[in-house]
Amino acid sequence: MKKMNNNLTSFESHIEEQYGKRGSKMREEYEEGFEAFKLGAMLQELRKEQGLTQEQLAQKCGTTKTYISRIENNASDIRLSTLMRIIREGLGGQLKFSVDLLNDAKSLSGVINLPENYDHKKEYQKHIVSKYSN
Repeated sequence: MKKMNNNLTSFESHIEEQYGKRGSKMREEYEEGFEAFKLGAMLQELRKEQGLTQEQLAQKCGTTKTYISRIENNASDIRLSTLMRIIREGLGGQLKFSVDLLNDAKSLSGVINLPENYDHKKEYQKHIVSKYSN
């Protein structure tokens, strides 16, 4: 563990000591949970910045106050299509994403803009059919 001046330890060193190095099962579980926590905190902050209650946000994007609460409190997994609807319809934003590969310095980033009537099941089915048909 990398020590800093006067017995201080860096946050990264502390996390590594508690959960192991990046790539280990325990560390990846921690990272996944932390990302979910950040997402909930970010949605809560954006909602409050716009002066919306959980109930108002839920009504704007066609879900329930309970579901918004569960997302904000990291108590529920969230589907990508639902997250996009909350951001687009509820908050008036657009979802951006990035993927960092652990074994490679490259990253992929972009913006997801799907039509409101996007059917992920139908698109996945079309993808599978095209992938495995010759």
